[in-house]
Formats: sequence, structure tokens, C-alpha cells
Amino acid sequence: MNKPHIKGGQLLKVLVAEIDSGRIKSGDPTTFIPYSEALAALGHSKPHFFAGKRLQHAGLIDLNEWTKVTPGIPHIAGLIVNKGTWEPSDGYPTSHGKSAMDASWKRWWMAETAKAIKFNWVPYL
Repeated sequence: MNKPHIKGGQLLKVLVAEIDSGRIKSGDPTTFIPYSEALAALGHSKPHFFAGKRLQHAGLIDLNEWTKVTPGIPHIAGLIVNKGTWEPSDGYPTSHGKSAMDASWKRWWMAETAKAIKFNWVPYL
């Protein structure tokens, strides 16, 4: 079974734990995980400093790329958001061939996060 690179795998475990706790609610981005909180959950110090950029190197890029190349896997990285906007950075829709300027990407994002919340991640942990 194809599993994400170790960094992406650690981030996947953090996200799945938050889903399993019931914290994350489908369709409600304010319940998603801010970049800084995900970074802190991975054990990084001073998680509020350049959280998005640091999280990219701590597994976010690996996890996002893994979901793109693994058939049938929902795009769980969309559950990580900027707490100022409650949306992923503009790089997220772009990485999936969507334009951040086109509002339709948000429907796709919400559909993918809903799938990710319902998905059985156990075989990939």
C-alpha cells in the first residue's frame, strides 16, 4: 500500500487524530486546523513564526503531492488553513490546477475536505 513520505505521514496522523476527535466538521472551515497548530502538533517550537512556509517543509508538500498521485485518496491537506481567512493559502488551489481567483475552487475544496473527513485513513497510517 502506498503511504506518504515520513514527513507527510506524520502530518497525516495529526489530521486523522483531529478528525477522529470530532473537532473537524464537514463544511465548517473554522473547525479546520491552522498552519501554526499543525506545526505545533508536529513538535516544532515557535509555531506562529512563518507557520505556513515551515509546515510546507515539515510534511505539507509531501502530503499534498501524495494525495495528488495516489488514486482514490481525498485531498486531506485542504483541512489545514490560515487562521486569518480559514482557507488554505493560494498555493493550495494552484497545486491542484485551480485558480484562487475563481470562486469555484472553494466548492471543490469543500467537497474534497468532506471526502477526507469520511475516508478510512487507517490503512495509510
